[in-house]
Amino acid sequence: MDSKSTIQPATRSLVEFKVLSSNDLEAFRAIQSEYLDQWSMDFLKEQFTKFPNLYVGVFVRSKKLVGIAYGSVNEDDSITLQGIAVKYSLWRKGIGSRLLSFFEEQVRKTGRHRISLGSGEGFAEQFYLKNGYTPLEIKAKSEDGRVLATERIRDYSDGVIRREHLRQELKPKEVIFIMEKHW
Repeated sequence: MDSKSTIQPATRSLVEFKVLSSNDLEAFRAIQSEYLDQWSMDFLKEQFTKFPNLYVGVFVRSKKLVGIAYGSVNEDDSITLQGIAVKYSLWRKGIGSRLLSFFEEQVRKTGRHRISLGSGEGFAEQFYLKNGYTPLEIKAKSEDGRVLATERIRDYSDGVIRREHLRQELKPKEVIFIMEKHW
């Protein structure tokens, strides 16, 4: 068993996955601000109040928050995974996949059957593919966040090819994959 890719048994017993409480929001925001979104505390509290069961974390020794995942409910009653992050020192140890699985359990408890997300390039794309997410489309976004183009894709390989075409054609800031998982 490779210690770089899996959690060792001793470490496995030290991590705990749970739904966050309002007392965890400062630590949540610190991780979120470092790896994901720059939300104000007021906005975070507002979002947390709307979807408290979709804010989950991983704790070491039941004390220190080292990873987060959070989502929201869409108009079509599906769930969007808005972000997931694990402290860099714990990357590639299986914690992110276990955290994502715990988030999915929370979604199931809501009675919903679909999660969608937008994925950045590289490691993130591979992470979601490995965890059973299917790419459905790609979106090209401008510097100010406007969607310049959206294209349906057949599969990941098709999306990689289409992404390069959009980059050459539109010169966007980014082209992201929209992925989904349902059960």
